[in-house]
Amino acid sequence: MMKAFVLLVACLASLANSSGILRASDIEPISTTDACPEPFESIGKQCLLVDNFTKGTYQGMKQFCEMFHGRVVKIANAEALRAISDYIYNNKLTTVSLWIGATDEFAEGTWKWEDGTHVLMGTPFWANYGCNNDQSPDGGTSQNCAVLDKDLHFYFNDVKCDSDAGVICEVL
Repeated sequence: MMKAFVLLVACLASLANSSGILRASDIEPISTTDACPEPFESIGKQCLLVDNFTKGTYQGMKQFCEMFHGRVVKIANAEALRAISDYIYNNKLTTVSLWIGATDEFAEGTWKWEDGTHVLMGTPFWANYGCNNDQSPDGGTSQNCAVLDKDLHFYFNDVKCDSDAGVICEVL
């Protein structure tokens, strides 16, 4: 499909050129994604900032994202989780866990994103661990914020909100 489109553009450019000769300068580059504002970049279908250098508590990193006119990321589907995970591994950003915008601070066991929508539970989002293959979240009232956990292959895990972690921000 894309080759046919490029060929069509080339033919139209040739027709527009009075000499009938197609020059490289006659063809505009084709953008497949909209540009993300600095310092965000396109990851999957989102404009994200993955910061594994700056670390802080959930509230501190939430404010960090707000400084860039963003919020802590919402990972709404498996496709988004896969794109983010691929980005983390491909760029060797595997040394620190990363805050995501999920919390059950306001109602224990009811996990919500920053925008108020419910977090999908279970596989493939939440980490499995231990001999009994237990699944997060299981931290009770002491672990109310979620990270992509470096020790659990960057699946969701519930941790204390005052833990130190990097962050993934998304454009609002």
